[in-house]
Formats: sequence, structure tokens, C-alpha cells
Amino acid sequence: MFNFEEWSEKVFRIIDRIELDGGSKENASGFQEELNDLWLEMFQHQNDDSVQFLQNVLSNTRSLMDGKMNKEDFEEIISGMRDMALNS
Repeated sequence: MFNFEEWSEKVFRIIDRIELDGGSKENASGFQEELNDLWLEMFQHQNDDSVQFLQNVLSNTRSLMDGKMNKEDFEEIISGMRDMALNS
């Protein structure tokens, strides 16, 4: 079973280290590799509700960034997803 809280903590620890590092390019590939490993770990749990939620957020974020969705629609979709997740 996927432990979303533990996984999130790992992501936040890496982000904290990136911020402390000041975004140096020499350490970027190591941080990127760690984050990629965490994404791969998460995607091994396709049936978990939290993983499906994150995949939907990622998909909608890509659509927004690619110009296939406007900001208002994105915010409405994400808000609805959040409400459904909190109320289930």
C-alpha cells in the first residue's frame, strides 16, 4: 500500500535541500534523480486513490501549461477534485 504522507515528506525534504543548496546546477542532476525515483515509486501504486489524485493533478497541470486549458477551468477542476477527496 502506498503511504502518501511518507512519500510527501520525502519530496518536501528534497525540496528543502534544493532550496538550501541555492539551486546550484552541479547538484541539480542528483536532486532530479531522487525526485524521479520518488515519482517512479508512486506510479507503481496505480490503484491507490492518492496516486490517482496526483496523476489527475499532473495531467490537468500539463494541459494548463500546454495551453489546452485555461486557468479558470483548471482551478475549478482542481477544486472539485480536492472537495471529492476530502469528502470521501
